[in-house]
Amino acid sequence: MKSPDSGAAKWIRIDNITGSLETGKEADVIAVDGDPVQDITAMSRVDFVMRAGQTYKTPAGAVLPAEAALAMAAV
Repeated sequence: MKSPDSGAAKWIRIDNITGSLETGKEADVIAVDGDPVQDITAMSRVDFVMRAGQTYKTPAGAVLPAEAALAMAAV
């Protein structure tokens, strides 16, 4: 199933490599505990970070500040 394109990637003509979550495309993704639309503090409860196909998980039960998750992903 193809995910919706972001529009921005299409605009700058890189939608063949990024801009949607599809097999073979590059994507950086985070998952948070909660709905950040309803509760912005959910952004401070990062469950995992995926960068360039590598998943970085937090220890079970641990709460990882968003800044630390992003730093992990930069490695």
